[in-house]
Amino acid sequence: MPTGIIWKLFLVSTLLIAGSTLAQEPYEARAVRLQPQDIPALIEKGQTGDLPSQVLLWLAYSGGHGVPKNVQKGIPWLRKAAEQGSLESQFVLSTVYEFGSGGEPVNHKESFKWALQAAQRGHMVAQHNVGGAYFHGMGIPKDLEQARYWYTRAAEQGFAHSEWMLGRIYVEGIGVVPNREEGLKWLSKSLAQGHSPTMMTLAAMYSDPNGVPQDPQLVFDLHRAAAQQGNHFSEFELGRFYRAGYLGAPDYGQAMAWFQKSAAANYGPADHFLGAMYEAGQGVPPDGEQARMHYERAAGLGVSGAIQRLGEIYRDGTTVPGDPVNAGMWFAIGAKMGAAESESALETLNPKLTEPQRQMAAARASTWITEHPDAMEQKPGHFEYQGWTWVERGPQASRPPSTPEERAYALRLTHKLETDPLSLDGSAARAWLDQWWDEIPDITVRPCNLIDSPNHDPNPYGEELYKQITYSEGAFILQNSAKVTDWEAAFLAGMQGALRAYESMVRQTPSAKSLFLEDLLAQRESGQLPRTVRTLVRERCK
Repeated sequence: MPTGIIWKLFLVSTLLIAGSTLAQEPYEARAVRLQPQDIPALIEKGQTGDLPSQVLLWLAYSGGHGVPKNVQKGIPWLRKAAEQGSLESQFVLSTVYEFGSGGEPVNHKESFKWALQAAQRGHMVAQHNVGGAYFHGMGIPKDLEQARYWYTRAAEQGFAHSEWMLGRIYVEGIGVVPNREEGLKWLSKSLAQGHSPTMMTLAAMYSDPNGVPQDPQLVFDLHRAAAQQGNHFSEFELGRFYRAGYLGAPDYGQAMAWFQKSAAANYGPADHFLGAMYEAGQGVPPDGEQARMHYERAAGLGVSGAIQRLGEIYRDGTTVPGDPVNAGMWFAIGAKMGAAESESALETLNPKLTEPQRQMAAARASTWITEHPDAMEQKPGHFEYQGWTWVERGPQASRPPSTPEERAYALRLTHKLETDPLSLDGSAARAWLDQWWDEIPDITVRPCNLIDSPNHDPNPYGEELYKQITYSEGAFILQNSAKVTDWEAAFLAGMQGALRAYESMVRQTPSAKSLFLEDLLAQRESGQLPRTVRTLVRERCK
């Protein structure tokens, strides 16, 4: 099913650093200690042009520190600080106008003005936002060359969202001659940062226009990593994978679970597929009422296929009692959206209805359309979903213990990374494993850098090998579930896994050879590796 997700960068600034050349305490830390008696003095100083006082007043009002929270009262102080050249204040002010915060109307032109000032002074995220303004023509005439320029400046500072956009620009040929190699270069960079939209882009690149994966395992791993980050489109895609059996026999239980996760976030196509599974009895007993309920939820979100199916089941009396008026209503809604299939069905049905029935169906359709304006903005066969990328994430709710399926998947990814660490989906695998090991409450690993040479010689794959120690250590723990972990054996398993990955890396990139790691390989062959690992663990691991 063709679907689309709109990704927009949602930016929250939590730290404004003092502008003095001397080391100072961050403004945010100072602001949280403000008391009501501190505010009058700050106002007096701020009115005379004192920049730190202006910044602190913005933080006080926007965060409710020492005064009742009132973003609108804080904005004039933020503007004063921005006008004095406070880099972060210029950036934050641009986001105020971008999103219409504190009672300010959305003003893309004003947002662009302040973002550009911050971008010209090197603010990485402001550079990305300026690129986005030029790309979409928001507050400034659309200019794809300028968009690419600013995305490049932010990407060169390592901003994953800009790396992703550059990848898309080159792969899709947006304002440039298509260049798949250049696009993959930038997409690989953002993927290495665990960037969820990049995973979706790459998954689409390796699927055909109908959503059938051309490299099923690669596409599955990309969506699994994105879903781990809460990407609801990827949750839906995993449901499709399990239902269609792209990696083997269909698994309706897993399909149902992933569709339910996605549907809970109002991703409409997931409800559409749940309706189809209840109607067909896939993984559950056939249940017409559940099917109708999910179809109606999907219809309310604008999924044209669900609207069409509701018309069909009422027309044919399948799973629900036949009702030609309701059938006419749903076909009329689909036709109003521009769905050719609904238009055809309505033309066929109308001659079979009486005039009062046609009028009733039209009236019901009109009422539904009035009550569901957002749904009517969707296009037939293409579901647009508003996704958000957060620059910063707050504390996350604790999750339940790991599941057998997750543990088996972690083992598979770990062994794959040992044998093929430089594959395209290697970065997605690392993103999934990093988050999974960090979040699960029932199993503990101990990261420790055993592969850094005594002289700290640089290695192009040092970070990947360091992570591989943890993954392979974790795999040992998963496969040897004793109450008390044998850490000596676990660290040895981690080192051996990292050395296997290193051997694969060197086969593909001979220049990545390391004298230290070559010596460890020799010790592995001579049987001396366990003793060396014990020594390294004592020296380096807490």
